[in-house]
Amino acid sequence: MINSRKILIVEDEESIRYPVTSLLNREGYLVTEACDGKEAISCLKAKAFDLIILDLMLPHLSGEEVLRYLSQSNIDSPTIIISAKITPEDRIAGLRLGAIDYVIKPFLFEELLLKVNRLIQRETVTNIFTFRNDVWVDLRQYLASNNNAETKLTQKEVAILKYFLNHKDVVISRDDIIAAAWNSETSPTLRTVDNFITKLRKIFEIDPKEPKIFLSVRGVGYMFSSESLLE
Repeated sequence: MINSRKILIVEDEESIRYPVTSLLNREGYLVTEACDGKEAISCLKAKAFDLIILDLMLPHLSGEEVLRYLSQSNIDSPTIIISAKITPEDRIAGLRLGAIDYVIKPFLFEELLLKVNRLIQRETVTNIFTFRNDVWVDLRQYLASNNNAETKLTQKEVAILKYFLNHKDVVISRDDIIAAAWNSETSPTLRTVDNFITKLRKIFEIDPKEPKIFLSVRGVGYMFSSESLLE
């Protein structure tokens, strides 16, 4: 639901941050404000956001550095840049760093709201999956529901699940999973990967000992069965 979606706005100019926050609050969004790059990263470490509105010219840490942090941390919340940097090179650089849209200051607040609504609606469709065993998962909210019992997923569990969903019916090695979910961090052992799969099976499988979703492929790794999902 739209009124449960969380947005982080990172903007040091109160004359922009305050009216945008007020507008989003009136739309029912749950808005967190950050005034600089360091505060933004602290917010991102504390909880997941459905969307980020990010200025580039920030105190302490720039918006570009925040975008790099998102990439290094496997945080894929869609990000809209709002910036007074107006050259085509600036826009291309921001998009290459992972932003999904670039809005040049000054801008109409209502136009930004339309972009936010469109992105939230699109992300809602592409981040909620329902399984044939009546389990569903909301990747953006890090939430799974099984027999009306909700389970909060960890960042690593979501990263692994996303990788499986993007590679349905493909045999995936443990090394592939490590590269996708751990990024540049110290690599875990292969046994650590197995432990995460065990956790996912306990959440999503009817019988974790007889998995139908996360299938083992002897000597190689795992495969996610597309037949487990509802169309």
